[in-house]
Parts: sequence; structure tokens; C-alpha cells
Amino acid sequence: MKHFITLVTVLLFVMLVGYGYEELSESPIPAEESELARSILNDFRNGDVEKVSAMLSDEIRNQADDEVLREIASYFHPGEPISVEIIGSQVNVFGDKWTGNFTFEYQFDAGWNLANVALSKRGEEFEIFGLNVYRTEASQRELNRFSFDGKSLAHYVVFVLTIACPIFILVTLGFFFRTPIAVRKWMWFFFIIVGIGTIELNWTTGEYAFRILHLQLLGAGFVAMGPHAAWVLSASAPIGAIAFWIKRSKLSQNPVTGGDA
Repeated sequence: MKHFITLVTVLLFVMLVGYGYEELSESPIPAEESELARSILNDFRNGDVEKVSAMLSDEIRNQADDEVLREIASYFHPGEPISVEIIGSQVNVFGDKWTGNFTFEYQFDAGWNLANVALSKRGEEFEIFGLNVYRTEASQRELNRFSFDGKSLAHYVVFVLTIACPIFILVTLGFFFRTPIAVRKWMWFFFIIVGIGTIELNWTTGEYAFRILHLQLLGAGFVAMGPHAAWVLSASAPIGAIAFWIKRSKLSQNPVTGGDA
């Protein structure tokens, strides 16, 4: 029983660590490149379309002339922003090519904007290969806060599964350790503690996805990629735990004698 309590404590700690915010990236936000992205968006907001156009990659320049750029820039609310905050940063390096994608949130008297700029770099030269501006009803922190207001039946189902699956697996583990199993007991242990397959639900948008070939510790997940991001809930089928209950009586017919299994 003591070993079981210790194990449950460790598993709960692992689960709680996984249920929370993840950092924007594993490494710090690159200061020089993110400031360049901020400067580009500031020029864009102030109508300096020619300066921004000069940095566009050939592919983007062929799709977005100055008129298109002015139309995109018009999505910025008028006036000076009350605040500007970087809320997304993704950097990739492949060979000698560096790419970075930066998202900023702007607060104006008239409302909120999201602006995104994607940069690539070879040597010392930067190019813009993505540029977007959106208007939002509120801050991303507010829009993506965890709330049950206006949620659908699917939200409640996935939420219940996210809570119920780990509880079911942990209860099953309690009975598992008390059940004498003659062979391959630890194989059963690893089979029980994971869920198989996953349904993932974006709590803000209600979008969901299924992943069949996926294993998840304790059969559930609850995470957001930072305080401004949407929460994503995931639940997996506790097939190992279910199989244990089906086969429990047969597994205990040849009990182990002496010592811990």
C-alpha cells in the first residue's frame, strides 16, 4: 500500500505539471529579431508601406502590391496604441536558413488588434514572408480564458472525460497493486497508466481533432501555450484499465507467492 501511495503521488505530480501553461518556446524570445518584427509592424501601422514592401520576399511581393498592403494596414485601429505585447514567438533553424514568426497584441482606445509577421534570414539579410493584421473583440487573454459560458455539449463531454479518465486509471492502479498476478505484472502496469488514441478540443473555438496513434499518460491532458493562448483539453481511451477489469479474475487465479511482483 505504501508503494501505491508513493506511485500515485508521483503520477499526480506529473499530471499537474502537464496541466498548465507551456512557454512560448523552449528558448528565450530572440530580442533582436523580435524587435525588428515590432519595428516592421510599427512602420506598417504608420503607413510606411514602401519600407515594408522593400523587405517582402519575391513570392509575397508578387501577391501583395502596395494597394493590398494598405488595405491590410487599414485593419489597425486608428491612433497610438495603449499597449503592445508580444504573445507568440516561434523560431526554426534549418541549415543556414533561419525563420521566425512573431505575433503581437495591440490595445487601442477603439479596440484590439492582433498582428503577425514572419521573417526569414540568410546571412545578414531579412525578408518578410508573412504579414497579417486582425481585429479582435477583446484581448486574447480574455477571449481564451477558461469559462463554461456559452459552451456546447461537446465541451462538457470532453471536460468530464478529461477529469474522469485519470481518476479511473488511478483507481484501477489501486486494485492492480492489490491483485496477485503471476506473470508480466509490470507490462500490465504500463498498459494501464496510458490512454490510447486522443480527442483534442480547443476550448475557445470548439474545434476538435482525433489522433488514433497516440499514447497519453493517465489518459488526459489540459494545457495552454501561454497565458494568451486557448486551452486545449485532451482525453484518451483507458483501454489498459478497462482490459484489466475484464481479465482481473483470470489474472489472479495463479497468485504470486512471496515478495512484491
